[in-house]
Amino acid sequence: MTRLKDFLSNNPLAFLLLGLPLTLSAQVLGWSSVTVFILAAIGIIPLAAYIGEATEALAAHTNPRLGALLNATLGNAAELIITIAAVQAGLLELVKASITGSIIGNLMLVLGFAMVVGGIRHGVQHFNKQNAGRNAILLMLAVITLVIPSVFSQSISQTGNTNVEALSIGVAIIMIAGDVPADLPLVQMDAVLIERVLANLLENAVKYAGPDARIIVAARTAEDQLEVSVEDNGPGIPPGREEAIFEKFARGRAESATPGAGLGIAICRAIVRAQGGEIAIESEVGRGTSVHFTLPKARHLSEEAEAS
Repeated sequence: MTRLKDFLSNNPLAFLLLGLPLTLSAQVLGWSSVTVFILAAIGIIPLAAYIGEATEALAAHTNPRLGALLNATLGNAAELIITIAAVQAGLLELVKASITGSIIGNLMLVLGFAMVVGGIRHGVQHFNKQNAGRNAILLMLAVITLVIPSVFSQSISQTGNTNVEALSIGVAIIMIAGDVPADLPLVQMDAVLIERVLANLLENAVKYAGPDARIIVAARTAEDQLEVSVEDNGPGIPPGREEAIFEKFARGRAESATPGAGLGIAICRAIVRAQGGEIAIESEVGRGTSVHFTLPKARHLSEEAEAS
């Protein structure tokens, strides 16, 4: 009895577990759907906390990739359950609403609540800039995962074409199973602007390479910089035009049936240079084009994090 009292005093949310048997009883006894919903919501609160603790314990005994997958999957168990049930019922709009609500809830409710409570308790809050840099890189990878299928969907005109869905699944598998080089450095950048750069480069690659496009996005460490490249197997750029297409309203070919205003690459150069990097093009007619840009390493992030 003493252990039970100590457990309940240290885990006050455990009292809410009573909502689970009450929910089952309410369902069997035919209580109103509102009552069943409220009792189920009460019972889910402590379960969510225990699921989080369980996934963290499992992640501690696995590798980082599997641990992150467990956290991301079981940490969103409610959304997964709703998604599976809704898809089986053909309620695809409900699936979209659930995912959107989850994103907005994490971005606004959870983050905002943490800021308010932390501000009330500590007055001034500090964050680890090194972790923020890592999160920015992860955000960029997530954006690439979303941008690639979206760009391809614009170039596929057939209604009901399953190629975009297959591509989306393939990119997701690569992001989960693929190896990211361990020596990639932290970089200081504006994630939204670099997202725009990648979107422009991918869109150009898809437009000019056509339906048989083979696009490779790669990253590597080059001295004190991070180098990102987007390579395609398109028709290539005529010799001597590599530098000219960075000018506003310039096109790879003087006359082209491919739509565009000739501003995308010029915007990319302006953004990259504003971040302290450089961008260049290598191309061979008939074999494709490679656009690569650099971003300087954020050497001072860890030092400032320690000082704060």
